[in-house]
Amino acid sequence: MEFDNPRTERATAQMLYWMLGARFFKQYATAAEARAVASYVERDWLFIHHIEAQYLSGFYTPGTVGFDPASDPFPGMLGHDWTASYQDKPAALAIPAPLLEAVAGIQPQSSVEAESEEGIPLHIVEQLNALREPDPDEEDEEA
Repeated sequence: MEFDNPRTERATAQMLYWMLGARFFKQYATAAEARAVASYVERDWLFIHHIEAQYLSGFYTPGTVGFDPASDPFPGMLGHDWTASYQDKPAALAIPAPLLEAVAGIQPQSSVEAESEEGIPLHIVEQLNALREPDPDEEDEEA
């Protein structure tokens, strides 16, 4: 899975990073450690670290939208601190400081309580799921 459009705003990349559970994947020091758990854990580990590397290199565009991972402004998540998620997992790797900092800009607001999955609006979840290739490990676990 790739997330390689340089027109993507930094806040969007940061939001995706946190909402995908970045800290959860930091319990694995390498992709091989993640693969030892399941191939889909390795795939998601690689995706999180790809976003992280692109973010730190300045690949994503500064924009008008902001995001604060320590205080999510969206309904249903209002004030949620994504940086505190998965604190119960041992950290083999640290979250880089720039990804802990708020991105300045307009904080998106909505007066409508959107249905979501782990804080991600369902229409975006559907688009992300369409990008994912089927993983035989996930199908085995659901059976």
